[in-house]
Amino acid sequence: MIRVESLTKEYRSGRGRVSALSGVSFCVEKGAVAVLYGKSGSGKTTLLYCVGGLLRPDKGKISVFGADLTSLTLNELCLFQRKELGFVFQSGNLLSYLNVYDNIAFPLIMCGWKKVDIQKRVQGLGAEIGLSSALKALPSELSGGEAQRVALARAMAHRPKLILADEPTASLDTTTGKALVELMVSVAKEAGSTMIISTHDPEIIRLAGKGIHIKDGQVAD
Repeated sequence: MIRVESLTKEYRSGRGRVSALSGVSFCVEKGAVAVLYGKSGSGKTTLLYCVGGLLRPDKGKISVFGADLTSLTLNELCLFQRKELGFVFQSGNLLSYLNVYDNIAFPLIMCGWKKVDIQKRVQGLGAEIGLSSALKALPSELSGGEAQRVALARAMAHRPKLILADEPTASLDTTTGKALVELMVSVAKEAGSTMIISTHDPEIIRLAGKGIHIKDGQVAD
């Protein structure tokens, strides 16, 4: 289970302190697909980054499958992220100088997988996302939808317990976005991974088993 308790996060700017999150609490059961939804600027991305350990909250507690992320050292947090977390960024964030194969293989190399196992896993994922023929292509040679499919495969490659996705369909057309969402949900359920997606896309909200409405940095009723 993922448990977020009384999470608070503020930013400092030229306008003073800006509250991004204020006392956010919620739970997501193991193996569930949950959606953080709300308007732009509501705090969804900040919350997602906190759950993934990419941002440290000012107050509160985040428990992910029994690990308290807010109490881990930097080294412990990095190890957790490497082994247990997969992240799909809004822009894909593929490494431009690596081809599709190497982008998907990257987390496996970081986790110490053997070369033969990496090859088998990458080829299997390439087929699953429908890009077996594009494994040698560079990110610049892919469409937006293809790049996001590769980003999903990379996030799933090392079989993480938790997958986080930040506005994965924001730059895609409706048809491509719907296909990506269905693929994401299918892959997560098949792997038994827990997935949390931040979005304002109604298609993702419809397919998710749990919706968490974020409004002005708080969980809305």
